[in-house]
Amino acid sequence: MSEVDQSIKQKANKYKKFFEKVKFNPQHFRLEDADYYLVYYQKRIVDKTKAAVLSSGSNTSLENYEKAFESLILLLTMTGNIQRYGMERKNIDMQAFYKTRTFLETVLEKAVLLDNVRENYKTCWNSLNTQIELQEKHVKLMNEYTTYYDQKEIDGSKFFPEDIEYAKEVFLEMDYIQYKQLLVNRGAVDLFEKIDQDRKDNEHVNELSNHEINQYIKEFAKGERKLTKEINSVTYVEGLEDMNMNEHKEAVWDYFYSEQQKRINSMKKDIRHPNL
Repeated sequence: MSEVDQSIKQKANKYKKFFEKVKFNPQHFRLEDADYYLVYYQKRIVDKTKAAVLSSGSNTSLENYEKAFESLILLLTMTGNIQRYGMERKNIDMQAFYKTRTFLETVLEKAVLLDNVRENYKTCWNSLNTQIELQEKHVKLMNEYTTYYDQKEIDGSKFFPEDIEYAKEVFLEMDYIQYKQLLVNRGAVDLFEKIDQDRKDNEHVNELSNHEINQYIKEFAKGERKLTKEINSVTYVEGLEDMNMNEHKEAVWDYFYSEQQKRINSMKKDIRHPNL
């Protein structure tokens, strides 16, 4: 289990003021044989928090304090986003995707369809299949991350520079997968509308369908405005829709890192130790 170094607890009391409680974040950063912690000081009466960056080393340079502070903020932000958005997405119910994909396979195999209509069904199948494959990658990514993070907690929540890089890769791949799922989903809305209409008109398709599948298709055939809104809300840079995975990761990281630098610079005024 994670436990804060006793020397850090002792140092923390040097910067504590009256009517404050101290909160220790067990996640800490290891740099050049010293451990760095973010310690929070919260007023008991007023909801206002200050912080300190404390080191287990005795002769720590200001440069290392700066590096550790930035690394801790990046780490806490990325792991927080992974836990919140990654795990939430991992646990969504994919039943509609699996059952509708199976239905479309059956239609393509057994129903009598005009060539252009068959192409619509095939494209919808490809859309669902791509989203399922992306979801499986996402679940695998989150499971691997959970195993890694749980082991980190067992080992005392000590993080190294290479752990920051790992969190970065997980964060960026998660972002790419989720963004791609939104794009694929929106791209098939019009075609699901068309096959929904064909389903009503084509008795061969109707015989292969049921109420549950009909409802799923209706759901896939609507929501374009909502999907567009979601895509716009997570499109951080211009042209993201046309980027491949590597380009997406690079663009999102540049944006994310730039925003975090602004946040870090703003937070420095609330750091009691050292004077950053």
